Amino acid sequence: MKHYIGIVILVSSIFLFFSCTPQICVEKLDNSNGTSLEPILYNAIEFLKVIEENQVEIVRLEVDILKEKAPRYTFRNLYKGWKYMIIAIGDYRISNIKIEVYTTNKKKRTLIAQSDNTFNNKKSVMIEPQLEVEEYEIVIESLEGDGHYALLIAH
Repeated sequence: MKHYIGIVILVSSIFLFFSCTPQICVEKLDNSNGTSLEPILYNAIEFLKVIEENQVEIVRLEVDILKEKAPRYTFRNLYKGWKYMIIAIGDYRISNIKIEVYTTNKKKRTLIAQSDNTFNNKKSVMIEPQLEVEEYEIVIESLEGDGHYALLIAH
C-alpha cells in the first residue's frame, strides 16, 4: 500500500510539475510539415526524467500518430504484484486526450480503468492486476486535435 501511495503522489507531482514549469515552445521544434517527432519526444523525455528520478521503472514507451476520434489500441501483459502507471501525453496539437484500459480474458472485454474528464493533453491511470498474468488492452483517443502521442507504462 505504501508503494501505491508513493506512485499516486509521483503521478500528481509530475502533472503539477508540467502545469507550472516554464517550457520551451515545443511548436518551434516541429518542421514545416508538422511531422517531426521532436515535440512529443521532448515532452516524453521530460516525463521520463521525473519518473526515473523517483525510482520507478518505465517498461514501455510508445510514440505514434493520433487522429481525433480515431483511437489507437495497444496490448500489454501485466503481472500481479506490480502497480502500473499508464500515462498518455499528446503533443501541442492535441488538446484533450483519453485513456481506457480493458481486460480481455476469455474473449470478454471489460473496462477496468479510465482517465478523468478534465480537459488536457496529459492523462494517467493506475492498474493493479489481480491475476498472475493478464493481457490488457489500452485505448488512447484524442478528443480534440490530430498529432503525435506518447504512451508510457511504468511500475
